[in-house]
Amino acid sequence: DGLTAIGWITLLFGVVFPGIVFVFAYAIGRRRSAGELALVLLAGLGVVAVFWLSLIGYSLLNMAELVSRTA
Repeated sequence: DGLTAIGWITLLFGVVFPGIVFVFAYAIGRRRSAGELALVLLAGLGVVAVFWLSLIGYSLLNMAELVSRTA
């Protein structure tokens, strides 16, 4: 068994997306006070959490498309 192309894209995007979100959040909040930076990073954490829950749901519902069966 192995991942299909869509499975690899889903896996890699799931790894890269949190980094993109937190870099973007830091870029927005770096010139602000510590409290405002914390709020922006917390909002980024919320976005990543929603994304991960959606990704898990997508992966569970579409497992047949993401994994190739060789038998």
